[in-house]
Amino acid sequence: MSSIGSGEYTFFNAMVMDSTPFGIEIGGNESTATEIHANIRSTLTEHEPTDPEADGGTTNRRSRVTKRKREEYEAEEPSTAKKAILDAGYTFKNDDFEPGFPLSDPFHEARAPDDSRVMVKCVRRGSNETQILKYLKECGGPAHHIIELLDVIPFEGSQLIVLHDLVSLTGLHIRMSLNSSIVSSLQTQFLEGVEYLHEHGVAHMSLNPVDVVLDLKKQKNPPILFITNFDSAVRVKSVDTMCKGSRWVGEWWIAPEVSNEHEYSTILADRWSCGRTFEFFRTHMVVPPLNEELSEEISRKLMDVNPTLRPVLRDCVTLSRRIELGQVW
Repeated sequence: MSSIGSGEYTFFNAMVMDSTPFGIEIGGNESTATEIHANIRSTLTEHEPTDPEADGGTTNRRSRVTKRKREEYEAEEPSTAKKAILDAGYTFKNDDFEPGFPLSDPFHEARAPDDSRVMVKCVRRGSNETQILKYLKECGGPAHHIIELLDVIPFEGSQLIVLHDLVSLTGLHIRMSLNSSIVSSLQTQFLEGVEYLHEHGVAHMSLNPVDVVLDLKKQKNPPILFITNFDSAVRVKSVDTMCKGSRWVGEWWIAPEVSNEHEYSTILADRWSCGRTFEFFRTHMVVPPLNEELSEEISRKLMDVNPTLRPVLRDCVTLSRRIELGQVW
């Protein structure tokens, strides 16, 4: 059995086996992002503590954060945003324009001039999301599981960004239609995406299953995974870049060392959230990944209570890829 250590792997009794082909098509109807986000809150409730007494009041704190951010967005005039979007050549499926609030980010589904379906999102004041997405696109991020920035629409001193309208991993029909091989592939793709961010000096700062989307339009098997929602992301110089305070919305996904009182490493905290999200693939799909034991070990190591013991993601990608290909047991 293979094993993961702090920063490196030692493979014991590794056996090279025939890789397992992906056996099924992705089933179910393709939900739009609007439909998916309508159910995001109830989906995350499955994974987050809801008793304020049980979680030390994190639920109430989370609600206050969401309410505060929502108020920041509501200061913008929807009609002004709609005019800016229409002037940029985009159209809507219907005549109504009501910015929605999945967690804290207003969005709306629209059609691009080529009639492709896109997501228009209002960037929060003070967020570096637009600049970070531009930087990642210039670095080739879309080829490494990072959502592609398609367009930027300025309005009212703020910005609207245009992204591909993809399908959320949290959609129930998606989770029900994946076999073990595909689940393992998605785990690897997710780790590769986070590794790419860290190698290019970006800490996502809010990793959770809502920020994982799948492209089902190209009929690839397995589907291509992308990491999205860089509302809280920051540029960092190294793993030693420190931060104070929480930028996350869902505290169930926050590393234990994250605090308003003490500094912590943004990259190491990101690794913990990566581990929690990686665990979601194992615990909330209808079928588990190919090697559930090793998958659990990866998430457990990434979520080590001691930040310095969390392994580098390159090693996690290596082991996850070997699991996906059936090369370890």
